[in-house]
Amino acid sequence: MIHLSVLSRSYYFLIYLVLLSILSFSVFLGLSDWLFSEPNLAWGIIADLTLTAPLVYLIMIWKTKIPKLSVVPVLGLGILIGTYIIPASHQLPLTIFKSYVLPLVELSVLFLVGRKVIHATSAIRKAKRSADVYGVIKEQCALMIENIKVSRIFATEMAMIYYGLFAWRKAKPGVNEFTSYKESGVVALLIAVVLVVLIETVGLHFLLIRWNESVAWIIFGVSLYTAIQVLAHQKALKRRFIQVSESQLELKNGLFGDLVVNWDEVESIEAFTRDIEEEGVEQLAFLKGLESYNLLIRFKNEVTIEKLYGMKKKCNSLLVQVDDRERFLNLVSERV
Repeated sequence: MIHLSVLSRSYYFLIYLVLLSILSFSVFLGLSDWLFSEPNLAWGIIADLTLTAPLVYLIMIWKTKIPKLSVVPVLGLGILIGTYIIPASHQLPLTIFKSYVLPLVELSVLFLVGRKVIHATSAIRKAKRSADVYGVIKEQCALMIENIKVSRIFATEMAMIYYGLFAWRKAKPGVNEFTSYKESGVVALLIAVVLVVLIETVGLHFLLIRWNESVAWIIFGVSLYTAIQVLAHQKALKRRFIQVSESQLELKNGLFGDLVVNWDEVESIEAFTRDIEEEGVEQLAFLKGLESYNLLIRFKNEVTIEKLYGMKKKCNSLLVQVDDRERFLNLVSERV
């Protein structure tokens, strides 16, 4: 009798084998001489890459534990392959797909993730707990996107949009929560950075547009998005709090640094504002060297800080800014 787990592994293997077969056959046709003798073949190849492959994959994973949103990377892979194997003169159907269908797919994904985030956030608020929306976004993306690296990138982009454009309601810290921006002046610093980026962008845009309009608009878009990212971080700082629970310490620095440790991993926490030159010491900050700190946390073993887009940074000690430092030290002294 064949064990159920063996059947499951075989089926998963079959899914990827079928997908690989469709993509490989499309590549074979795209690189063959038939494409030049039969120009209409390009429509069929692009249809296989952007419709057949994602749909077959979606049908095959529908009743499995593979997240449905994993079809999005499959679609992206199909578009990427089509862009490289189809000659530019035959890419009209692919251009149409990119211009009209792909934006609808992206909006649908944003809508699905956004709806789940709203429901999860509402549940947290009903339970009378502070809603760490970025944390909720990361949880929901991890549930829907199997690859943790991809899910973290997607979560960061979602958080940038949420905090940069929609998060305007004030948030108040709970009893065991602490802010990290009121006494450091970092909010004014970040607003100044946003203003400088916008002013420089406008000036540079009018200068470049005389030389190359396309380059001018690309740089304008990148600069504008950079300003939104900094603004999103500044607003996240005011809405994501350092939390002290019975079992854990949750350290948060807007969108640029998260660290959750159990109390038995913490060696000491002390008031600290001096310069320090010591290996393995990191600062939980976006603009290191410009932002202040008032605590030094030492760990018994190396810990990992989660940075933007899921990037990691290891450290043995961490410099942190915490408002109401004395109350924080009194609270954590019972646990360290």
